[in-house]
Amino acid sequence: MEAKKKEIKKPTLFTAVLPLIFMFVVLFTGLVIYSIDIKILQIISPKYIIITSFLVTVILSVSTGTS
Repeated sequence: MEAKKKEIKKPTLFTAVLPLIFMFVVLFTGLVIYSIDIKILQIISPKYIIITSFLVTVILSVSTGTS
Protein backbone atom coordinates (compact mmCIF):
# COMPACT_ATOMS: atom_id res chain seq x y z
CA MET A 1 0.00 0.00 0.00
CA GLU A 2 1.29 3.37 -0.95
CA ALA A 3 1.11 6.10 1.62
CA LYS A 4 -0.73 9.11 0.28
CA LYS A 5 1.08 12.36 0.77
CA LYS A 6 -1.09 15.28 1.72
CA GLU A 7 -0.43 18.20 -0.56
CA ILE A 8 0.11 21.44 1.33
CA LYS A 9 -1.05 24.53 -0.50
CA LYS A 10 0.84 27.75 0.01
CA PRO A 11 -1.32 30.87 0.30
CA THR A 12 -1.55 33.15 -2.66
CA LEU A 13 -0.45 36.75 -2.45
CA PHE A 14 -4.09 37.86 -2.34
CA THR A 15 -4.84 35.54 0.58
CA ALA A 16 -1.84 36.83 2.49
CA VAL A 17 -2.70 40.50 1.91
CA LEU A 18 -6.48 40.18 2.53
CA PRO A 19 -6.34 41.03 6.29
CA LEU A 20 -4.34 44.17 5.50
CA ILE A 21 -6.87 45.19 2.87
CA PHE A 22 -9.67 44.72 5.40
CA MET A 23 -7.92 46.89 7.98
CA PHE A 24 -7.39 49.67 5.42
CA VAL A 25 -11.06 49.48 4.45
CA VAL A 26 -12.08 49.76 8.12
CA LEU A 27 -9.79 52.73 8.66
CA PHE A 28 -10.87 54.47 5.45
CA THR A 29 -14.58 53.90 6.08
CA GLY A 30 -14.43 55.12 9.65
CA LEU A 31 -12.23 58.11 8.85
CA VAL A 32 -13.83 59.41 5.65
CA ILE A 33 -17.46 58.30 5.80
CA TYR A 34 -18.18 58.40 9.54
CA SER A 35 -15.54 61.03 10.52
CA ILE A 36 -14.31 58.98 13.48
CA ASP A 37 -10.96 59.98 15.01
CA ILE A 38 -8.15 57.84 13.57
CA LYS A 39 -6.71 57.06 17.02
CA ILE A 40 -9.96 55.33 18.00
CA LEU A 41 -9.97 53.36 14.74
CA GLN A 42 -6.39 52.21 15.25
CA ILE A 43 -7.35 50.86 18.65
CA ILE A 44 -10.52 49.16 17.37
CA SER A 45 -9.01 47.42 14.31
CA PRO A 46 -6.36 45.28 16.09
CA LYS A 47 -8.87 44.42 18.81
CA TYR A 48 -10.98 42.50 16.30
CA ILE A 49 -8.15 40.98 14.26
CA ILE A 50 -8.82 37.48 15.64
CA ILE A 51 -12.46 37.63 14.59
CA THR A 52 -11.47 39.08 11.23
CA SER A 53 -8.88 36.36 10.65
CA PHE A 54 -11.39 33.65 11.55
CA LEU A 55 -14.04 35.03 9.19
CA VAL A 56 -11.56 35.46 6.33
CA THR A 57 -10.36 31.86 6.86
CA VAL A 58 -13.91 30.53 6.86
CA ILE A 59 -14.88 32.43 3.71
CA LEU A 60 -11.73 31.35 1.86
CA SER A 61 -11.99 27.71 2.89
CA VAL A 62 -15.66 27.52 1.93
CA SER A 63 -15.15 29.30 -1.39
CA THR A 64 -12.14 27.16 -2.35
CA GLY A 65 -13.69 23.92 -1.12
CA THR A 66 -10.98 23.12 1.41
CA SER A 67 -13.25 22.99 4.43
